[in-house]
Amino acid sequence: MKTLSPLRRRLVCVAPLMMLIVLTAQAEMIEANAPEKMSISTFVGNSRIMKIDNPVSRVAVGDPNIADFRIVSPSELLILGRSVGTTNIILWHKNGKSTVIDTSISVDLSSLTKLLEIEFPQEADVHLHSSAGSIVLSGLVANAGVVNTMVALAEAHARNLSGYLTATTKTSSAIQVINLLKIRDERQMMFDAAHKVDNGNIPKPVEEIRGTEQRVNNIQKSVDAQ
Repeated sequence: MKTLSPLRRRLVCVAPLMMLIVLTAQAEMIEANAPEKMSISTFVGNSRIMKIDNPVSRVAVGDPNIADFRIVSPSELLILGRSVGTTNIILWHKNGKSTVIDTSISVDLSSLTKLLEIEFPQEADVHLHSSAGSIVLSGLVANAGVVNTMVALAEAHARNLSGYLTATTKTSSAIQVINLLKIRDERQMMFDAAHKVDNGNIPKPVEEIRGTEQRVNNIQKSVDAQ
């Protein structure tokens, strides 16, 4: 049986170490060249300014129907939300590095939230949020009239946004309103409406509902006329 010479024995011992050094160096090179990851979010029709550390030579957008960009200065990038969704923006810098910006565009509900708070200050259990490009109303309210009015206002807001999307993306876009509102003490309200009729007087809950429904019709007519 042949035995390895001292030189070969050293090579056998050193070879795995050399391979580890080479693999480590390759991993460091890959990591150094990997694009930097960032994220940003804004609303449809709104814009955000992003600071850039290194001057940009080229920019690409995954889906230009969702987000657009403008290079404002060598250190600033303006990102505009065009429609609801997610995409990414890739920056190639003049120093050879790159940056990937994960971009999320959603519906701005701040003005609608303020409007509902002004119109219905007593309805503190109402929640408003956007999901997959839809406006979602949820929570508890006093009666069906309040539900109808809130839904009408949300639909008017959705039509305005849909008109903007259609004008900017040149495609037909419709933002839906999902109504998850529930009437607080609905069974008691129905009982009162059925049993509190006295001398032809309409019970207050029903009177409120009819009055609010008339407001809904007025709001709807004014919105359709625009």
